[in-house]
Amino acid sequence: MVTQIINSFLIIMKKNLLKKFKKKSFLHILYAFFLLLSWQGNCQYITQNLAPTAVIKEGLALEQAPDGRIFIAERAGLVKVFQNNAISTVFTVNTITDKEQGLLGLTLHPDFATNGYIYVFYAILDGAVIRHRIERIQVNNTNQVLGRQEILLLEPIGQGFHNGGDLKFFNGFLYITVGDSQVDTNAQNLDTYKGKILRVTEDGQPAPGNPFYGSGSVQRQSIWVYGFRNPFRLVANKKVNKLYVLDVGTSWEEINEISNPTIRNYAWGHPQGGDGKQTEINLFTNPIFTYATGSIGNALTNGLLYNPDTPRYPNLEGKFIIKDYVRNEIRSFDPNIADPVSTEFYFAPQKQALGMTLGNDGYIYYCSYENNGALIKLDYIATAAPTIVNHPLSQTIMQTTPVTFTVSASGVGLGYQWQFNNVNIPGATTASYTIANVLPANAGNYRVIVTNTAGSATSNPATLTVTPFNNTPTVTIVSPLPTLKWNADDIVAFEANATDVEDGNLPASAYSWSIDLFHEDIPGAGHSHPGASPQGVKSGTFTAGNQGEKTPNIWYRFTVKVTDSNGLTGSAFVDIKPNLVDVTVTSTPALLGLEFNQKPVTAPATRKVVANASVQTLNAPTPQYVGNIRYDFDHWNHGGAANQTFKAPATGTATYTAVYTATTLVNAPYLGVIAQIPGVIEAENYDIGTGAYFDSDGGGDTAYRPGDGVGTEVCNEGGFNISYVAKNEWLKYTAKVNTTANYTINFRVSSPYANRKIRIEVDGVNVTGTINLPNTGGFQNWQTASISNIPLTQGTRTITLFFEEGDININKMEFVLTGGTTAPIADYEVSPQTGCLNAPVIFESVSIGTVDNYLWNFGEGAQPATATGVGPHTVIYGTEGVKNVSLTVSNSVGSNTKNNSPFTVRNCNLGVEIPNEQSNKITVYPNPSTGIFHLSKELEWSVYSPLGTKIKQGKGNVISISEHPSGIYFVKINGTTKSIPVSKQ
Repeated sequence: MVTQIINSFLIIMKKNLLKKFKKKSFLHILYAFFLLLSWQGNCQYITQNLAPTAVIKEGLALEQAPDGRIFIAERAGLVKVFQNNAISTVFTVNTITDKEQGLLGLTLHPDFATNGYIYVFYAILDGAVIRHRIERIQVNNTNQVLGRQEILLLEPIGQGFHNGGDLKFFNGFLYITVGDSQVDTNAQNLDTYKGKILRVTEDGQPAPGNPFYGSGSVQRQSIWVYGFRNPFRLVANKKVNKLYVLDVGTSWEEINEISNPTIRNYAWGHPQGGDGKQTEINLFTNPIFTYATGSIGNALTNGLLYNPDTPRYPNLEGKFIIKDYVRNEIRSFDPNIADPVSTEFYFAPQKQALGMTLGNDGYIYYCSYENNGALIKLDYIATAAPTIVNHPLSQTIMQTTPVTFTVSASGVGLGYQWQFNNVNIPGATTASYTIANVLPANAGNYRVIVTNTAGSATSNPATLTVTPFNNTPTVTIVSPLPTLKWNADDIVAFEANATDVEDGNLPASAYSWSIDLFHEDIPGAGHSHPGASPQGVKSGTFTAGNQGEKTPNIWYRFTVKVTDSNGLTGSAFVDIKPNLVDVTVTSTPALLGLEFNQKPVTAPATRKVVANASVQTLNAPTPQYVGNIRYDFDHWNHGGAANQTFKAPATGTATYTAVYTATTLVNAPYLGVIAQIPGVIEAENYDIGTGAYFDSDGGGDTAYRPGDGVGTEVCNEGGFNISYVAKNEWLKYTAKVNTTANYTINFRVSSPYANRKIRIEVDGVNVTGTINLPNTGGFQNWQTASISNIPLTQGTRTITLFFEEGDININKMEFVLTGGTTAPIADYEVSPQTGCLNAPVIFESVSIGTVDNYLWNFGEGAQPATATGVGPHTVIYGTEGVKNVSLTVSNSVGSNTKNNSPFTVRNCNLGVEIPNEQSNKITVYPNPSTGIFHLSKELEWSVYSPLGTKIKQGKGNVISISEHPSGIYFVKINGTTKSIPVSKQ
């Protein structure tokens, strides 16, 4: 850019200036021009420690109040404030800091200036379990606490990792990020907070306008969007009225816009999803920005949209600013373009940083994240002469040890001259000055003069105080030794000894330990998780674990620091690695696709796993297609659901086999890819198999899918289209309808003839009637023909495109949600089909069309008797008999009621006939249960799934199905035909 400016300037000079000015005037202009270039060159970014004498220990959230106060959350539970160039503590919360827990988020109420409300997110010990609490604290203008109130208590934490924990107000509501607790399926479960962004009122209640508001559990009603792994940071921006979330991934780091998406699912934890950009855009909302983990960073934890009232940095207005947790670079990208690429604009001296926020003054602030961290301001100095940004600090140093003074200053072409007691030090001409061996004569004042061609600046003096020589402690770690290998849940003993020449053997109070887990999912792209930090002990024990990490490349680092009576510190550390075992996942038949520890594999596949590690994951995606054979998951040989967690063996190996059933289909999805509705079905991607199509003449069988006789040709709109169609030919498409609703179907068609006709059948039923197509004027002159209000029910369907006339070209079919333009059709599902006294019955609407309101009546003896919302609704009946259940659904057009499906409730106590003709009543209790049920006497029994599959059998009076997922099961006593439903919660 500078070269272009110079070239343009010289051309102008050559053509004009020599003609109009005398030589002297010309030289004045030339000097002014290069002075301008020199001024631009002297501008630079630089970071400033706002409170050099204060310590911010693991600061990870910042927010600035309208009056300028900056509130800072430290992970250990302290909330501090930066005010009048000083940092002080405002209040504390009693939190748990194991693993990644602690005080994780802080935000201010939009009316903080008048109400003083601060909201914080932190982990607490609630009885025997750890939960996340959102608390509101009121402070006044002098930072005094006026009141405290818990507004929301979340579910028990899983593994202590992937917590989320950020909070932000946006358009009057409080948004809260909650991680998946290292169980990816949590992100898709709408009855848990985990893996979600919540939207609640200022008092913690579900917010009106949420997609599931008014129906189901409080968790479901609180959800704004879902499908996240570890949503670490929210970015709210009033100017553009947008809200973003930064999600830390396993393969991809993401920034997602969540202001008001059409599709609320962001893909993590879904069988067809994951992290990064997804191809199933009809199922998921994709991130606006991604980068591969291990490329320009490993954990995206800092970001903001830069558009302040007073911009402070050049060429960044409207850009998104990011900083990865383990990289020094601060980068920017344009959020208004597709697939943006970030560029580095500053290499910060702080590597690990958190809490990045945009200040009221237009500057960026963040915390250097460490035990001796600091509050940092990113400055930009637009001046020619140097400016001292960080002055050298006074130090007290022991004789014979080294000392270093440093300065940071703005500008380029800088020169440095250090002075001792205002006298130049020969050769001390860099940004730092080191005395390798301090002597008493070195005590005094040190300062530095920074110069360039435009001027100079002198730092404040730093005083060096020299103390008499003292030996540093000698530290030896006795245990663990680096040869130790551990299993998950092993108890590891640690011990150290430290001696000091002056103090002798140092007491336990001098010892400070840190025990951290390091892992590298991708070589060279690892980081650590803070673990235990025992203080004031020489020895102790620690329970090792993989902490839910899926990589085998992990290790613990035990670091001990010992401080003597003169404040000198010695330290030592040791790394210990785990035992590993081989775990194999396979399928019957082989070569099907499975997921092992959240990574896709082709069976059989063997991976290393930490011995005895918990929260390892298996998933058997279903269905899968190979040619025209559909494979449906049946069971794992060891039992359990298709998607489950397991614990690795302590020794040896383990094999897990997913068993699938094969069904040969007359038609199956082309390339095994099921079309998605809503979405686009490309006409040329009709199913395969003998029953997938009917072509009467074989015309136009081109190079695209040759040999089946179906006519195709190259389409001038891209790809291929169906062509050479004869009357009464048809094509079938396997499609998944994701939402029960009314749809508009848009057909991209062409034909030079009038009176062309088609229809659509769904599972053999004509749902459209005859559709008349226009004369488009040619076989490649494309127009769109539409038909609206076609009801489709959720599930996998066979779509048949039937040609009632020939000479029609079809490029694609687009299925679009219509909206509430017709009255809905009421329908519901109930489980089990026959109810039992005092046992749960589940009702859920599967109504067709757009529904605004649901009204349930569950009949006599039901608790509750009525309900609203789609469900699922859990109902308990206290009386036997036939119950008249009804569901009325309505929208702005009309309503419909289903009330002709009576539901029968019986006394389901088991009557078991005993050979001695004594009649005995057998009961199962407690029911519902978390997985352990008791029979009133010892008998042989079997347990069946709702599909009729026997999942367990045994003898005795205790039945355990704890390893199976929640739901309704049936217990049957051997030798009888009666059974009783039980509910596992």
